Amino acid sequence: NAMDVGDRRYRGLEKMCLTVSPHHSHKFGRSKVKNIFEFNAGPQLAADWLDPRKVGNHDMMFHGSRNANMVGIMGKGLLLRPPGVVITGSMFGNGLYFSPSTCASKSMQYADGGWGGVQNRRRTFYLFLVTVAQGRVMTYYDAQGHLTRAPHGYDSVRGATGRSLINDEHIIYDLRQHRLDYIVEIDPG
Repeated sequence: NAMDVGDRRYRGLEKMCLTVSPHHSHKFGRSKVKNIFEFNAGPQLAADWLDPRKVGNHDMMFHGSRNANMVGIMGKGLLLRPPGVVITGSMFGNGLYFSPSTCASKSMQYADGGWGGVQNRRRTFYLFLVTVAQGRVMTYYDAQGHLTRAPHGYDSVRGATGRSLINDEHIIYDLRQHRLDYIVEIDPG
């Protein structure tokens, strides 16, 4: 369902979706939100999909994926290493990657098709706004490409800005730690 521009949530989500890192301003600094769609489909409709009693520390974050992946994501949700999908980064192993709500442009890089694979055929692209249950977070400053789950005693991983990364990223390894809430159509300007 497309959200009405007059909906009180629209302006806040729009502002969040236009947060651009100084490192990305040359490419995404003139971006505009064309539409915001509420998302409620796929396996995440199960009542126990995202259970806050199991893993807390919920935050709204971004996920970017090329337009070619939209149909699969809308039908099945985000998956770990789905077959036939070009993997464009895995500094922290086999997980689902998100950028914080303060830096939409980190995920825009992946949504516009610029990080490997085939470029989008349409100029517009889509970002996902996702509720992510981070739980206890292990922070790394260097790549940990061998990870297949968060370290013992932790629920997720944060790749911190610094030695290896220009912008933070957050990684979960359990699909039930996320819920797709919104799909945002972006015109890069």
